[in-house]
Amino acid sequence: REGGHGTPPVSAMALRTAGVDDAGGIASVYLATWRSHGQDLLGNSKSEEPDDSSKAETPDDSSKADKPDDSSKPDDAKAVATVDESKVGPEAQDEQTKRFETFLRGLDRLFIVVEDKKEGAIVGFVSYGPSLSRKGFGEIMQLYVHPDWQLKGFGSKLLKDAWRDMGTKPWSSEGLHVWCTKGNAGNKVYDKAGWEVSGYEKKIVPTMSSGPVLVAEYAALCSAPESDDDEMLVFKDVGTTRMMFESVGAAVAVALLVIFAAYGPMLWQAVQGQRPLPGFAAVPEANVGVRVQINPIKMGFPHAQCLDGSFPTYYHRAATGPAATSGKNWLLYFQGGGWCRPDPPDSDDKEPLPFPPSLIDWCSDRATSELGSTRSDAATHDFSEKPLFSKDPFQNPMFHDWHVVFIRYCDGSSFSSRPGAAILQAILKHLTKHRGFSKAAEVVVSGCSAGAVAAALHAGAVRNAVPDANIAALLDSGFFPDWSRPHHHDGTTERAPPGIWPIDTHLQLAIRDHGSVLAGSMPADCLLHHQDAPWRCAFLEHLLPFVAVPSFVLQSRFDASNVREAEDGASLRKLGEATGWRLDAALAARPGVHGLFLDSCFHHCMSWGQIAAAAPGEDGPTQPEAFAAWWWDHVISPRKGAIPPGRWDHLHFPADDPGLCSADGSTDGPPCDANSLGSPCLSQSCCARAVPDMDFWRKTFSAERLFQKK
Repeated sequence: REGGHGTPPVSAMALRTAGVDDAGGIASVYLATWRSHGQDLLGNSKSEEPDDSSKAETPDDSSKADKPDDSSKPDDAKAVATVDESKVGPEAQDEQTKRFETFLRGLDRLFIVVEDKKEGAIVGFVSYGPSLSRKGFGEIMQLYVHPDWQLKGFGSKLLKDAWRDMGTKPWSSEGLHVWCTKGNAGNKVYDKAGWEVSGYEKKIVPTMSSGPVLVAEYAALCSAPESDDDEMLVFKDVGTTRMMFESVGAAVAVALLVIFAAYGPMLWQAVQGQRPLPGFAAVPEANVGVRVQINPIKMGFPHAQCLDGSFPTYYHRAATGPAATSGKNWLLYFQGGGWCRPDPPDSDDKEPLPFPPSLIDWCSDRATSELGSTRSDAATHDFSEKPLFSKDPFQNPMFHDWHVVFIRYCDGSSFSSRPGAAILQAILKHLTKHRGFSKAAEVVVSGCSAGAVAAALHAGAVRNAVPDANIAALLDSGFFPDWSRPHHHDGTTERAPPGIWPIDTHLQLAIRDHGSVLAGSMPADCLLHHQDAPWRCAFLEHLLPFVAVPSFVLQSRFDASNVREAEDGASLRKLGEATGWRLDAALAARPGVHGLFLDSCFHHCMSWGQIAAAAPGEDGPTQPEAFAAWWWDHVISPRKGAIPPGRWDHLHFPADDPGLCSADGSTDGPPCDANSLGSPCLSQSCCARAVPDMDFWRKTFSAERLFQKK
């Protein structure tokens, strides 16, 4: 059916919220649909043709039960319900108008309508609100399109707009659902939108039915997927939703045909790399990842949601060159970005946290940012921003042609909360099922900052997904000291020095409030070892001895993310000394398993290929070279007997810094060793990015500016 005779063009339609004055128009659509497709709505149609009037409405006295109903067995469902003709006659218009006026005046049901702007007539509607049977869920109550306007996509548009709106409501934080009559071909509107049959069924008596019908539950997350480019452009204005259509497709198609007719052969040769286009220089191959958004219900992990309820997302760059042929080399990278604390029950207790938001903030604030939501994620991600993802084999000899997966961070707990762990499981399942990850032979799990903590926590989950692969973790700048830990020399404890952020005090609270200890995301043997303080398993110095795979740590002694005042030399020296002995102790707990590249530059996160391990005046391997050597000796072909070196150091002994030691015997103090250095290198002679790194991190040092920002 393409619509009734003389129907106006689709571009004359508008989508908007409904008011009480629309009750009559809504009632007309409702009755017309029941008169024309009543048996379809009751599940009695033999037609397979999809229809936008997609469900039997949930009755006003909807059952509160939310489990399979034994009465729904096939032998008990032989009686066929029919449309009650006494309820759809001409006199029913007034009755239904009054009924919908009651709904529209209430607060528990919202309406969106499709309207013919020229005639002012409503041709479809959707109603939705808090679920009648599931606490924390939103529910589609009714979805109807006038028979003359079906098969034009209006049912899908209404569903998606209601879906988006419910995604902003507190009463739908757990998800969405709808009860659809079994056998109704119109249920395909939910299948097409990605909703999943939950397996729950029950019987209801629709308002227009002579008897009970069997309905099945469809469910979805509260975050609607983005519209495709060829869909209506929907935008809200003072509570009203309108649709805008662009009629440029034909013109674009004609223009492309003209261009291809003139330049087709030349373009084809350029695509194949046989010749460049005239007037154009050769362009390097793009280094981008393509966005993949996952419906976690399809993956079997309905709790896999970002802080705002949006979908798990990753970006994938396929392998190239020889690595593309085998498809067996994978780099999985967890995005970093600090942590958040779940908001306290009493809003009066929500005080500004004494940290930059990039370190620790409240989860309700983070939910509105890209670190708590994937709603605004672009279709592609520029991988050239990180040297680790470089496609240059000289800068990045190991990973330049591997598959790269950039896992978006949006749960605020290093994927250790229940939703966070479910996000990872959904992504791993999707990679295995749809991207060929099950064939992986060599896998490196990496991340920076909070992402490095995530990589350490979940390396075991990755190993379980591909148990036959060689797997290692590459952990960059994931060290944040637990200052409550007794000192290795004299057993004394101290708080964070004045110039250092006391991140440990709030990170342990974040781990506690996220329920990470009970979410199953921390190694069981680590929790057993630290059963008196299980939050310690979120700190790399305690976690590293229990990481499930060999791990290589990239870390600055003077990690800039830990520092609040760069001019506080005494605090910097304490940070450097604390970093060294804590990481050495973690490596010593499993000798020959883990590796470490420790540097003295003032930075945070990837300086891949820009720092060499050497004492002053010496040449040594860069981070990529050190990791490659360690990867081969400790992971791919581990040697028996003598264990090859697993620790590399970028040493810096400034002659004009008294520090804590003497580099050449000319000053008082013990000889300098790897853990008794003075201040960080702040010149380009020893750290290539010293100047830009200092300029960047200086912005975070002033506590006064931080509180003004708050």
